[in-house]
Amino acid sequence: KINASKVLNLSGALNLADYITELKEVDVLITNDSGPLHLAHFLGVRTIGIWGPTSANLVGYPDSKIMLNLKSNLPCSPCFIHPKSQVAKTCNGEVTCFKEMSIKYMVNQINQFILED
Repeated sequence: KINASKVLNLSGALNLADYITELKEVDVLITNDSGPLHLAHFLGVRTIGIWGPTSANLVGYPDSKIMLNLKSNLPCSPCFIHPKSQVAKTCNGEVTCFKEMSIKYMVNQINQFILED
């Protein structure tokens, strides 16, 4: 349902000022827990956050009309709950919370979120 011709990957191509200018113009940003997620939320940009070791409940934002949080249901996720956490220790650094997330589930959730507009 996402028109591939409208998908733009600018990873590493812009400085911060140019990135913010472009970010203000996007319909939806898909990102992991990172600076772009927090900038997008600040700017009111519809955002899909993909969470693994970190938790939207601790360092992110609740689901809303502008925020969709996708996360694993593994018992070890999130494993980063404070600065002294031993991240990805249970999975031996494999970060299975990202790898085991169902693509079908993610696509269904993203399509629902986008169509809510």
